[in-house]
Amino acid sequence: MSLGLTRHIGFVTGLGLNWNNYRFDGNNNIQKGIDGIIEELDPGLNLKKSKPATLFLNLPFMLELQVPVDHNRLYIAAGQIGAVKLGSHTKMVFENDHTVKAYGDFSLNMLRYGATACVGYGNIQLYGTYYVTPLFQTGKGPGG
Repeated sequence: MSLGLTRHIGFVTGLGLNWNNYRFDGNNNIQKGIDGIIEELDPGLNLKKSKPATLFLNLPFMLELQVPVDHNRLYIAAGQIGAVKLGSHTKMVFENDHTVKAYGDFSLNMLRYGATACVGYGNIQLYGTYYVTPLFQTGKGPGG
């Protein structure tokens, strides 16, 4: 959705999904301890793959500048972005291809916010986002 201020300047926003798929090094995973602090989980067997994954609903709000170039437009936008966590899980795949998934909140922050920017020309777009909120709740990430 966009709200034009002038012919070449306006605000843009929209909803998006952000799926983060991380990988652990080594033969380990994570689990939520009794006190809510995330700790290392030793699976006891060798793993082929070990990973956590998250799904967030994003809402960016940016100021955009469009510059006509030939028959296309060069556009630059920057602003804020907020997100709410929809779900998270961990997955372990053992050497015998047995798979174990665990669903939970893993003391991850439910909300996050940060800065986002993009630049594009025609149908090509490059964007980046920096979240200022930590991934885990304060004092509950790995290591306490």
